[in-house]
Amino acid sequence: MYFFVLETRTPLEQEKAYILLVDDSAVVSERLAGMLRETGVPLPLMQARHYGQAIDMMALQKPRIVVLDINLPGRNGLDLLRVIKTKYKGVIVIMLTNQADDYYRKITYRLGADYFLDKSNDFEELPVLLHSLVCL
Repeated sequence: MYFFVLETRTPLEQEKAYILLVDDSAVVSERLAGMLRETGVPLPLMQARHYGQAIDMMALQKPRIVVLDINLPGRNGLDLLRVIKTKYKGVIVIMLTNQADDYYRKITYRLGADYFLDKSNDFEELPVLLHSLVCL
């Protein structure tokens, strides 16, 4: 898997940026936070547990990267992906899901997802990808 830097930011913009994890699992959040500390990703990790909470957080300050699950309480991650790619241009979206079959992969890419990772098989690659996107 190859990763590419999609944009650059000034140090001031970097300080305001954050990674938003949208997943209802506290275990996933804790595991990802630990992995990011180990790899030295300098952006804070914020978590939203459902669609509405993510929308509220993004309205206050746009994240640089959203790590998004498909299965969420209430409205699903596909609905949120549509909103992000329509309203929050420039936000990088990484789908991280157990719904990793080709059907969902194709849908998410068609809706504008930048990356798609299988939660069961690719989770260990996520910190490497985030590091490559953040640490220029």
